[in-house]
Amino acid sequence: MDAREKVNAKQRRHYAKHNERMKIRNRVRRGRFLEKNPNYFRDASRKNRQLNNHKILKKLRDKYAALSDDEKKALREKAKTYYLKDKAGAFARVAKRRALKKGAEIGDQKAIREWVKKQKQRRSVRCFWCNKSTPTRAMHIDHITALKNGGRHALENLCVSCAPCNSKKGACKLSDWNQRIEQPILLIV
Repeated sequence: MDAREKVNAKQRRHYAKHNERMKIRNRVRRGRFLEKNPNYFRDASRKNRQLNNHKILKKLRDKYAALSDDEKKALREKAKTYYLKDKAGAFARVAKRRALKKGAEIGDQKAIREWVKKQKQRRSVRCFWCNKSTPTRAMHIDHITALKNGGRHALENLCVSCAPCNSKKGACKLSDWNQRIEQPILLIV
């Protein structure tokens, strides 16, 4: 055994003997480090994903391609039942991901999920912009101030709109949008 292997063996014995104490010490050190660098792990993970995204996607595609037709069908069914079981949750996850991508502030996700679920249980809803009745299956959840314009992804910035209003509004500013609709909305911003 050379010198380096002896040192490694000694360190392994020490860690094994003082396992709990070492765990606590490492937690404290990590806590201190995270106080100074709160976004370190999130940023490192994001950077790693950006650098290796093509590798990750290739690995996933290869893994999926290796599955049999029955396994692929079972996987699709599992995803479908998961989505159908919690549509509001699926919407909330997608909306949160979009908001984070745009750098928007995120509000109370539980409240948003409950609000969306409540809206979807109704037979029809009134469009926030044109005040027309819209069937629930055709409704859109819209940000009053678009995420692109610095709006928050929070309950107070969400409304129900019809598809035509939501697609026409897009990400335009409220002042511009109020000039384009028949009944301008009075909003205190």
